[in-house]
Amino acid sequence: NNINSNTINLSSSYNPNLMHANLYIDDAYIANSKINNIFQLSQCELDINLNNDTAYTFLIWRDTVNNNDGQLLLMTDIKDFPNVKFDIVDSMLMNFKDNVWIVDVDDFIEVDSNRIHLDNFRLEGSNAKLIVDGNYSKSPDDTITADIQNIDLKLIKPFIPEKISPNGTINGNITHTSNNNKPVIYANVEVDSIGINDIVVGDIFLNSNYDNSNNMIIVSSLLTKPNGHDTILSLDGNYYPYDNNSINGNVDIQNIELKTFNSLTNNFLQDLNGSIHGNIDISNNLSEPIAVGNLNLDDIKFSIGFTNTSYHFSNTIDFTPQSIIINNFKLYDTNDNYFDVRGTISHNYWKDFEVNLNSSLSDFTILNNQGYSGNIIHGKTILSGDINAQGDFKDLEVNADLRTNSGTNVTLELTTNKTASEKSFVNFVAPYTDNTKPTETKAKSNGSFSIDANAAIDNFTQININLPYSMGDMSINGNGNIKYTQEKNGNYNLIGDYVVASGSFNFNFQNFVRRNFTISNGGTIIFNGDPMNATLDLQA
Repeated sequence: NNINSNTINLSSSYNPNLMHANLYIDDAYIANSKINNIFQLSQCELDINLNNDTAYTFLIWRDTVNNNDGQLLLMTDIKDFPNVKFDIVDSMLMNFKDNVWIVDVDDFIEVDSNRIHLDNFRLEGSNAKLIVDGNYSKSPDDTITADIQNIDLKLIKPFIPEKISPNGTINGNITHTSNNNKPVIYANVEVDSIGINDIVVGDIFLNSNYDNSNNMIIVSSLLTKPNGHDTILSLDGNYYPYDNNSINGNVDIQNIELKTFNSLTNNFLQDLNGSIHGNIDISNNLSEPIAVGNLNLDDIKFSIGFTNTSYHFSNTIDFTPQSIIINNFKLYDTNDNYFDVRGTISHNYWKDFEVNLNSSLSDFTILNNQGYSGNIIHGKTILSGDINAQGDFKDLEVNADLRTNSGTNVTLELTTNKTASEKSFVNFVAPYTDNTKPTETKAKSNGSFSIDANAAIDNFTQININLPYSMGDMSINGNGNIKYTQEKNGNYNLIGDYVVASGSFNFNFQNFVRRNFTISNGGTIIFNGDPMNATLDLQA
């Protein structure tokens, strides 16, 4: 979080009958990095006058970023302190997201050492109301009820991640009381047309009651498609606040349509489609929950934007008390070649996850972004081989043994905005020997996984290199074995030899000298750490 302000003025004065204090803040903002939101106050002023046993408080604020402003004039009676009474002297006005909210002058709040009393406290908007009435305390004789009418979920937008915009309207009532000094909540709430980023998911119905004989809270909830038809999922169960906060419930998922979440994938996943259904029992206590059941993923389809690849699958994921089981999970590309994943993800009550996954792929397309579109590597890549992942999420080891297949055609962009005339010198490097020390390339630390991958490249794989400084381009075919390693600190190496079978080199110097060369068989490209410092030994 970051808090900043251009101006903060604090002044005060005192005489035997009156004490006055004033706080003025100008152009202040609070940036919340966790949700990527900013609360900005172009003006905020707090003025307090204390006269004998009465304090008069005037507050005014304006938030220019979220279009919020308001004012409040409050009289506080403290003559029976610690019992305090707050009276609204003038109507409290709040403009929130172009909606005007008013607290009436007849409303008041009383606070003493044991309870808070609100007498029909009303907050009213254009078509919305929040009415709170009753006593809040630990006594079982006291209850307080909130009556909610047409409250728009957009009101919580400043407090959640910036890219998420909630939709929906809340109606219902919530009652709070106590039993053995523990809170008891009764609720009957409906959320109409709930959704995210203007995509409507459906309607939520929530009901909770307290069973005194068994000391448990009974919860029943339902998510349906709009207008209350066709159940999407239901959640029913019991919560035992006096028995180690234990739970005993069931989640029945009948049909979650994944296209609803397309706007949340940040363009990494595109054209997400398919549905999920399943049934999961939840038990134990809230700090150590146990989930047993399964999720069925039906006809899931999606595309990955930056690789321009599309995939589809159908599968079942099983949940046991201490693990998630993935059995024969097959992800298919557009040619119905598959990437098979199997294994388990174990956990200790949904903490301390441990991964043990094995996978194999056969003629599987992982890259299909033909044409330079800002990517350093582009083209088409088809792979076969095996990939294994083991360890916990903070120390994951990924090992791969891969080989390229026919049809692989990859372009490596080494281009810059400069031209060859701007290069002031040419470096000649010594030939590679076994005594040459590999150099590491440093990258930003991922702090969670390491990679050890071997790739066998065959003669049917074409590699294209667009050279820096506008010096031309090279296309080669050949074979070799390349090893890629990446440590948890982010450092990575590319090591191995690539032997050229055939190729061409189109040389260009300032569009003044242009020559086309045929690259002879037997040349080599040797990687010894940094992929940008490869040693080329070619004849043309």
